[in-house]
Amino acid sequence: MEFGICSKGGGALLREDEFCREKRREEQWFSSWNSPNGVVDPQILPSTISSFKDLIWNNNASEMIPAYGMTPEEMARLCSEGDGGWLLSSHMEYIMNKMMTSQEHTLCFCLNATHALTRMTRLQEQLEHFKDIKRLVFTMNVGKLPDNSVYIGGDIQPGNHWTLAVVKLVTGEVLYCDSMAWGLPEELCPRLQEYTSFFDKILSPSSIKMCHTRTPVAEVHTCDPSCTNYPLQTWSDLCGVVSIITAAIATFDQPFFNFLCGPKNKGQFYLRNPTRCSKYLRLVLISWFVSGRISINNVSLKKLPKAQPVMFAQGKVKGRSTQKRKRSSSQSEGSTEKTSIKHKKEPNDVITPADIQRLAQLVHSCAF
Repeated sequence: MEFGICSKGGGALLREDEFCREKRREEQWFSSWNSPNGVVDPQILPSTISSFKDLIWNNNASEMIPAYGMTPEEMARLCSEGDGGWLLSSHMEYIMNKMMTSQEHTLCFCLNATHALTRMTRLQEQLEHFKDIKRLVFTMNVGKLPDNSVYIGGDIQPGNHWTLAVVKLVTGEVLYCDSMAWGLPEELCPRLQEYTSFFDKILSPSSIKMCHTRTPVAEVHTCDPSCTNYPLQTWSDLCGVVSIITAAIATFDQPFFNFLCGPKNKGQFYLRNPTRCSKYLRLVLISWFVSGRISINNVSLKKLPKAQPVMFAQGKVKGRSTQKRKRSSSQSEGSTEKTSIKHKKEPNDVITPADIQRLAQLVHSCAF
């Protein structure tokens, strides 16, 4: 089901009865949602939702709204699901800019939409607190090739998945956060170096810590002892939402972000399964867009889960993974078609040449 296509002017594309039917569906989407447990302030002001409805329904769908740098059709992706729910670089840029102008310790960028030299030179000249910056936070669009290698998307070869990278300038550590556990983009280090060079910080591949180990080709991610509490998504249209929300947490709520990137914990919290609260997270983004203010209490926890280390057996987490595979780059963007879940084979499931030899000897002895 795709929403967000009822903007004024859409009548040229939809008959009046279709227009009204789609608008009713959107109304239903806005009216039914639940707040997650444990959030400091789970209230979404009705006035912000009303203002957002006015923006997407009472403006021409294809005309740019200068205050937001995008069209109502693009903005409506925030309240959409499936193909229509994929977020764009324009969404990332808007929120990351709001985050950056709301504090003085972190610089926030959408990597794909930013020219490092131009932007950093300008910031260095304009910001009095530039030398006091502690962190760099990046959302980035990536893609994956058939050989399982990951690249950072561009104009020639766009990606189909959103991830997050956080650079701690004090230590030089880079945290790479991927809700699908695809692995590191090959050009990540030099791309980040374009920004860290302004702080005389040299990065190396050893500086980078992945929040989840790389998932083998054609397999579903199974956590091991090196994995963290960073959210793993089960629907492919959520990557942008997860990346923006966790980018805000990395910027404004360090204890929570440290927990997300810390040792695997059995404690329950709403981002453990972001699919269950996906509508709430989208409404939070809508509220931030309309108000122009990042209310971190909408996503911060009242209390972090107690330390409950996960027990691993043979290098794997006990229990089955429920993670769905990301659609391949050859599939249409935003596809939410359910796919079968493949589980990794346990060591005892693998037949070795020695097993075959013993089996042959047993058959031979039985025959005689």
